[in-house]
Amino acid sequence: MKKTLSLFLFIFILSKSYSQDFEFAKPSGSEFEMKKYEKDTSANAVVLREYGTAYISSQEGNLIFKHHVRIKIFNNKGYDQGNVVIPIHKNGDRFEKVYDIEAVTF
Repeated sequence: MKKTLSLFLFIFILSKSYSQDFEFAKPSGSEFEMKKYEKDTSANAVVLREYGTAYISSQEGNLIFKHHVRIKIFNNKGYDQGNVVIPIHKNGDRFEKVYDIEAVTF
């Protein structure tokens, strides 16, 4: 358990030094106007930005994870790339909780 927690904390600290959150529902002009992904022109969709944070709440001691992703879908074959799966785990009689989901399409 301690090895897992140490690894998690190391990855979390490392990610904080290299990652940067971005504004919700405000695509840049270049992102909005993009018609294809230059590095793979046959791509049906591409993840433009992705950011996540995790922390332990001071009140309940729960692990809180926030995830923010921006996906550009180029055609109808890329629609499935906009699906987001949120796995829910159970520990004994306790289930994880999911709340405050927000989504926007353009």
